[in-house]
Amino acid sequence: MTSLHASIRAMYLSRLLVILYWKKLLGYNRAHMKKQVYELPIAIIKQMLLLATGGFSLVAALAWNEVIKNFIDTFVKPYVSQGSGVIALLIYAIAITVVAVFITYELSSILEKLEEKKEEAEKK
Repeated sequence: MTSLHASIRAMYLSRLLVILYWKKLLGYNRAHMKKQVYELPIAIIKQMLLLATGGFSLVAALAWNEVIKNFIDTFVKPYVSQGSGVIALLIYAIAITVVAVFITYELSSILEKLEEKKEEAEKK
């Protein structure tokens, strides 16, 4: 073997050792790579779902905002004296707060139940 072949072989061997060292250091393996390939589309879909849900929630909130405003204008303001826009706004704020607390509480309890079922399924 010539000295050129020996130096090329030594160079490739040193590069291979560096690559293997970094793969070991980073915990890199083929199974990990496959897992990452499947996790990326799932993460993208989760993020798109989160953004879409947020957008539709905003649209629904704006729609309910108009419904509650019209309800207060139609059924509350006639019974309250003129110039009492503050009272109407207070009633509106209280109604929105009650609805927000109720929905948040219900969604939290649903999430807890789903998490319990997931933990039970993982134990089996």
